Amino acid sequence: MSKILIGALSVLVVIVVAGAAYIMGARSGPSGVPAVISKEPAHRALVRSQLIDPASAVFDRDMPSARDQNVWCGTVNARNRFGGMTGAKRYIAFLRDGEVNLEGETQKIQLTGSGAEVFAGRWRTFCQ
Repeated sequence: MSKILIGALSVLVVIVVAGAAYIMGARSGPSGVPAVISKEPAHRALVRSQLIDPASAVFDRDMPSARDQNVWCGTVNARNRFGGMTGAKRYIAFLRDGEVNLEGETQKIQLTGSGAEVFAGRWRTFCQ
């Protein structure tokens, strides 16, 4: 009976340690952004962290910026609060800062001028 109890406790300890290691590894993404899918590129994990339904994200036209290797540009289509797909929106992911600019999300851009103008300027600077 005691061998069964020791064996069960050993298995439990292994499961707890493995689970803790997995959780700690999942939180080691860029700028504290959790890695949603293992082996997923960092820029996609960062963009997913800003979406209402991260699992629904469909990425297209991903490309690193020619101006800065820590900036990625592309488009993403994901579900909105009503469950409908939003349509492809351009994004700019700044890996170093952990910042994402999504086209049409003007409230997240804290600069002077309209959000659309700021996004368009950043797109021209980093993505064209």
